[in-house]
Amino acid sequence: MDGKCKQEGVLSELKTEMKSVWKQINKMDSIYKVLQTLSENTAVLAEQMRNTSKDVNDLKQEVQEIKSIPSKNYNTYKNALITAVLSGLAGYFLAKFIT
Repeated sequence: MDGKCKQEGVLSELKTEMKSVWKQINKMDSIYKVLQTLSENTAVLAEQMRNTSKDVNDLKQEVQEIKSIPSKNYNTYKNALITAVLSGLAGYFLAKFIT
């Protein structure tokens, strides 16, 4: 009888320990699910960062194009002015030479 009581005590302890182990497993499962969600969210954020970086690079290129427009206009006006002055001088000298 005494051996049976000891076995029941050991069995009771094992049941208690198993319950504790299952509680820990359930907690770890919850933690795993949270980590999995975090990992998925991190992947989404990384993709968004790549898209944002691409958008920023596109904006930089557009800003450079916008910045270059005034200098293109300046060069066009400068070339037109030089052409007009040289044409005027050529016309003046031709008129003097012919007359």
